[in-house]
Amino acid sequence: MALATIVIGTTWRVVVAFYKISSFKRSTKKIKIMDKHLLKAANEVLAGVYEADLGSGVIKKRIAINGKGKSGGVRVIIFFKVSHHLFFADGWEKCNIAAKGVKEIEDDELDAYKNLSRLFLNYTDDKIADLVLHNILEELTDEQ
Repeated sequence: MALATIVIGTTWRVVVAFYKISSFKRSTKKIKIMDKHLLKAANEVLAGVYEADLGSGVIKKRIAINGKGKSGGVRVIIFFKVSHHLFFADGWEKCNIAAKGVKEIEDDELDAYKNLSRLFLNYTDDKIADLVLHNILEELTDEQ
């Protein structure tokens, strides 16, 4: 008698966590951006909805807050690559940009973002847990 293996189906689910880096919390301290705004933005990024892929896992995303809409709201820098965790790294209000046509992100800033992104996107879960323990990272959850 021949034995056969029948595979009906396998479902793989990658768990992606969302984090705020302590630098993000400092840069957005005076901005009235709530975790629900960040969670919505993070889920949009997972769905491929964002304004710019700046390379090396650095993404620029616009977030609407306080009725200003996305064009007048907040800009955030996110470190993300598919099947990895997502990190909110920096943020600023659109109204803080000096003039139309001025670069929002200077070349040296972009280089720094890319270097940081490479670090964060290569951290192990144990390293991330250690960073959470030492208040360098804060996990965003629906319960907040």
